[in-house]
Amino acid sequence: MSAKSIRFSPAILARLGEELIASPAQGLVELVKNAYDANARECVVELHGVDVVGGHVLISDDGDGMDESDIEDGWLLLGASRKEPSSPLPATSRVPSGSKGLGRLAAMRLGKSVSLESLPRRAPNDLFQLDIDWELYEGVPAVEDVDLFIKRRPAPKSRRAGTVVKLVDLKKPFGKAEVARLAKELVLLTDPFAATEAQGNAFRARLKSPEYTELEKLVENAYFDEAEYHLVASIDALGKASAEVFDYRGKRVFAAAHHEIDRSIEGKRVVGAGQPYRCPEMKFELHLFVLGRASFSGRETTIEEVKEWLNAFGGVRLYHRGIRVMPYGDAENDWLTLNLLKNKDPQLRPTTATSIGRIVTDDRAGQLQAKTDRSGLIENEAFHETRRFAIDVLEWLARKRIRERDQRLRAKKTVSANRAKNAASDLEKVAQQAPKKLRADIQNAVLSLQRAIEVETSALKEEVELYRSLATAGITTAMFAHESQKPLEQIPIMVDLLVTRARRHCAAVFDKHLADPLAQIREAAATVAAAATLPLGLLDRRKRRKQAVNVHEVITQSAALLRDFAERRRVSIKFSLDATNYAVFGTPASIESIVLNFFANSLYALEKVDASSRTIHVVTRNDPGEKLFVSVGDSGPGIRGIAVEDIWLPGQTTKQGGTGFGLTIVRDVVADLGGSVGVKENSILGGAEFSVLLPCIAGSIA
Repeated sequence: MSAKSIRFSPAILARLGEELIASPAQGLVELVKNAYDANARECVVELHGVDVVGGHVLISDDGDGMDESDIEDGWLLLGASRKEPSSPLPATSRVPSGSKGLGRLAAMRLGKSVSLESLPRRAPNDLFQLDIDWELYEGVPAVEDVDLFIKRRPAPKSRRAGTVVKLVDLKKPFGKAEVARLAKELVLLTDPFAATEAQGNAFRARLKSPEYTELEKLVENAYFDEAEYHLVASIDALGKASAEVFDYRGKRVFAAAHHEIDRSIEGKRVVGAGQPYRCPEMKFELHLFVLGRASFSGRETTIEEVKEWLNAFGGVRLYHRGIRVMPYGDAENDWLTLNLLKNKDPQLRPTTATSIGRIVTDDRAGQLQAKTDRSGLIENEAFHETRRFAIDVLEWLARKRIRERDQRLRAKKTVSANRAKNAASDLEKVAQQAPKKLRADIQNAVLSLQRAIEVETSALKEEVELYRSLATAGITTAMFAHESQKPLEQIPIMVDLLVTRARRHCAAVFDKHLADPLAQIREAAATVAAAATLPLGLLDRRKRRKQAVNVHEVITQSAALLRDFAERRRVSIKFSLDATNYAVFGTPASIESIVLNFFANSLYALEKVDASSRTIHVVTRNDPGEKLFVSVGDSGPGIRGIAVEDIWLPGQTTKQGGTGFGLTIVRDVVADLGGSVGVKENSILGGAEFSVLLPCIAGSIA
């Protein structure tokens, strides 16, 4: 019995070639990557007559070259490689970018034949040549039946070390769009915007075409100095992250240690515990631009120039072992969800149109692995941790910028109020110093002005109250829409059941078989009706009138509104209210927005705990200085996934589909009432406890 071996049909060449990497540009880039791995300083791609069928492509480099054994055991051995992925190349500090040896096949199959000439650096007198005619494979049963011959001849004295690959008689033409794509991919292949480049690691890929020249000019006109912020973050060998942010003057404005960046909840990981990221060492840089006319006034650079540059190069790209990993950062691949996250705070978050960045890693241990078709990385733990690190950093930066804006606006509000008070005092002093004949007229005029300002201020405050009521109604509506999903899903099920039973049974037994489904339909409809009418009650105009508000009354009314929903979720609402009915001077809408937002938070939180222990506890008491303390605590999991100091900031939420504005509304309402807010990560019941301290009217309401 003779020994046998597995053989491969020529059809496998198409599957591993054209079907593996469909884009011609991507295939040619794979050949350029081979030049990088061969220690080349430069690789040039030339297109000749490619706009029609029958053109040819030349890819030449000045790398180490290959001898006969390199070609036979490396270049011709598909699915394996002589590259050592975790070891630097001898002549440079590079780590090889690939290890499968499959990428070049797609490019080699673009033509009807391919020719290889290589002059090894270690044997500069010998030139090795290999020709492959793909048509020879069409009439044979197995790939191994076609003999290939590596020719060896003396090298011309003028020939330098390196490799030239010629793709002959192209099967399909290269359109303008494909040439432009190839030009862009070659420009970005080795990070043209790197601030510093190791002398021994320099590599340049060029395409001889007008498209490449135009992009090169855009690269040369890098507008990093026009960025408003420059973010620099990194992960060290221990998996610990750090970050710094600099303004346009180069002044550091924010900085973060690992525990401020990593806020994940994964398995037993605890918020702020400082668990390391499980990915290679890496650096993340991002430049953020404010593309407003005011930002560019007085600058030599125009906003149109920067927009054109960002349109070509915007987004965050990933560079693995010195080579860009496609498609991350392409226009159609927003892998860090920049454009999705911007909806939270459009003015403060970067997008692919307002930022340019890169993530760079040598990954010498090979934790990040390329897919077989080279269309990105295998989405293993290291990849997900890399992505999570970048998103965590962007979230941290967003929190810092939101907090900065929030503090600035609140300070501005305080300064404005003080200025108005001082101006009124100064005006009164001037009136007192005026002659007696004019004093009365001046004082009357001042009084008239103050009254006009009070009317205007009152109108503005009423408008603010309206918008706060609308916001609270929206938040509450979202909560009840969530609650109504299950009943709404039951309605078509029950209707189908009704139809099925009606067909199966006669009318005489209708009540017996359909009464129960109809009752459930009615119950679901009632739930939807309750959710629809609730916002109308919140928007009652009378609730926006200033008056002495009985806080206990608002609390009990709000709880009554939520009773049906609480019962459905098996939530018990308990009260420990002070014996005195304290009043606060404000609007019922303001107190209602505080209480309902607290209740909504607790109801969401209690979804995460066992139904047998879902409790909300409302407490009120009189605090020294005529202050009313109101707290709402629950038996939920407590505050997770967000820092306590960020809980009141707009847009900050851990709820799926949440807005992040509920607690901000509470904070602002309480500030307008002259009170203060408080929060405990874990209350006596175990869950979070939110509280307010409000100035109350002396005495009580009967």
